[in-house]
Formats: sequence, C-alpha cells, structure tokens
Amino acid sequence: MGSLGRAQIGISTFFPSPHPTDQCGTNGLPLTPNSIVIIGRFQRLKTLYHQNVCQYLDIIRAKHERLIVAEEFYSENLQLALKNGKKFSYTDIKTIAFQVVQGLSFLNAHGIVNRNLSPVNIVFTPKVRIFTIHGHDQMSF
Repeated sequence: MGSLGRAQIGISTFFPSPHPTDQCGTNGLPLTPNSIVIIGRFQRLKTLYHQNVCQYLDIIRAKHERLIVAEEFYSENLQLALKNGKKFSYTDIKTIAFQVVQGLSFLNAHGIVNRNLSPVNIVFTPKVRIFTIHGHDQMSF
C-alpha cells in the first residue's frame, strides 16, 4: 500500500444489486449474495497500488447486505472544476488524459474494468496534481 499523503479517508456505502427471486443457481446450489462476491473481489483491489488509482483501504459488510468502503479521498474533481469555470490548457488536458489512461491501463492489466469513468470520478490531488480514478462501485473483475 502506498502512503495516503495529504489525502483524507472517504467512507462510502452502497447496496449491491440483489439476485432475482431465484434462490438457487442452475447447478441447484444456493446463490452467494452479491455482497460476499464483491468483498472477495475487493480483497484483491485493496492490495493494488498505482499513483493514478485511488487507494482502497477496507470494506465491511453491514446489515441488510450494505457494503461500507474506506478509501483515499480528495474533494476536488474534474466535474467540480468544470462547474466552477476552471479553464484547462491544452497541456493540462493532455496530462489529465494521459494519467487517466495510465490508471485505466493499470487496472486493466490486473483484470479490472472501470464501468463508470466520469468527470466526478477523476479527482485531483493537491500536492503534485496527479489525477486519480475513483469509483469502486462500478468496477468489474
């Protein structure tokens, strides 16, 4: 795990989508709740470190299949910057795009696909302006 440096710790919570009304799979065995599947996948995600991917710290399964995730957090993101009228130079745009592609490439090399790449999930770190991909709830393993 890399150092969190000047990052805050963010806590997010979500409910995984439930299985359909079926209680058994095609093999006749009971279905594993999606929260258990996600926790298993998350164990690998929290061991990965790359400067362009936010660091995941832990995941907890609470009552009623609720998942609580602790992660590296920065409050400034691309959506907020654009909303506030921030103008980016051509060099800034190339840097942002390059660093996002670097983070996505790293995740892809580890069999992880981010299905929710959006301006709100591209956050800026204060120290060296490294761009970080966020959005654990929309990653496929």
